[in-house]
Amino acid sequence: MDDRIDICRKLTEMMPELGGCGVDLHVTHDDALKAWRVTYNAGNERGLTFLDDEDVDRCMVGKECLSLGLMAREQLVAGS
Repeated sequence: MDDRIDICRKLTEMMPELGGCGVDLHVTHDDALKAWRVTYNAGNERGLTFLDDEDVDRCMVGKECLSLGLMAREQLVAGS
């Protein structure tokens, strides 16, 4: 399992408009769901999404980040 700080940094690389880790963007793990909970507060926009552990793991080792980025963007933008 990856570290929440590393995941947050990866998300801000892919979507810098979400703001800074620990300020505008927060990543925590939900053990029951086996997923990472991502919340953001960028300007007047707030959002929440869950990212599956397996998808995050593939992205963090350099595989299939495109699908993770698309999923995160779709879910985060849908909340705006």
